Amino acid sequence: MTQGFSNNSFDNTGHTTSHASKVNEGAMTQYPYYISSSISTATTHSQYYQLAMEEDSNHDGTNDIVVWFCLKNGKENAYTYSPNDVRNNYYFYSKGNVIYTGVGHKTGITQQEQQLFANAVIAAANVTAVDPEATFLDDFDPVASQEEYRYYMPDRLKASEAGDTSNILDGDNTFCIRIRDYNMVASNLSNTDSNANSLTMELYIEDDKNGKEMNINGESVKVSKISVSGKADILKKYSDGQTITVNQEGKFQLQGNDTFQFSLNDMESYLKETNTTYKKECRIFAKVDSKVTLYGVPANKETWTSVSLKPRQLFDLD
Repeated sequence: MTQGFSNNSFDNTGHTTSHASKVNEGAMTQYPYYISSSISTATTHSQYYQLAMEEDSNHDGTNDIVVWFCLKNGKENAYTYSPNDVRNNYYFYSKGNVIYTGVGHKTGITQQEQQLFANAVIAAANVTAVDPEATFLDDFDPVASQEEYRYYMPDRLKASEAGDTSNILDGDNTFCIRIRDYNMVASNLSNTDSNANSLTMELYIEDDKNGKEMNINGESVKVSKISVSGKADILKKYSDGQTITVNQEGKFQLQGNDTFQFSLNDMESYLKETNTTYKKECRIFAKVDSKVTLYGVPANKETWTSVSLKPRQLFDLD
């Protein structure tokens, strides 16, 4: 990762500094702490060897090293004359999950250095692709409780008498789902990797009559896609209230982690088994696909989650 002597190796004046400036943005500078463009550091200095910025070990056509911070200012403004000199004045860089930091040369580590170091540890641990997390929620709030079941009353008259205004057989029904994909965080270590990322969601409902058989978490289930035009075709984002429209492939293209809400009408057509009977259970499924490139290596992961719709009866008691 290094080559030849750095420019400062030929100058014995001992250029020390207690400042560093940001060169690149990514997970290293954003998660879980956002690091500002200029930080204070404990006293440190440049290194003896230059970085080999042209190194391309995996032969993907891009350099392997990402420099995040360079030394700034310094004694006699040594680093001001060549600002953000990534080859000679690097302070913090990464190659894959190998991370170099100039933290610790002297005592007096600053809070900003501590946060940057914490970001580095988490980023290095997140280099293995993992399944995304998807959870149905009982409210449009990322901290809401998981919704595993939703009950409805087939007898509309009794539901009305009971004052049950949330009977899902009537009107549109909203469902909420929280998506967490830690692969998106890890892949952002490199801007070139993040360009190839994709996070999508598809929606299905259990349909024994007209459904297509699919393997869902090891179980063979007949389902029909509902993330199509005219059905559950709009997602609302919790973070900013913006909406996402389903594409022609029946997928929602997600920009990142968030909590989403969608609506589905005509529920009775899915829940009714015959003219007079209803299914004992009908599940709505969400399939989340995460396709990322981690340090030049493609990684595809998927997760299925569901909420179960079940009938309940209100009996007349003497």
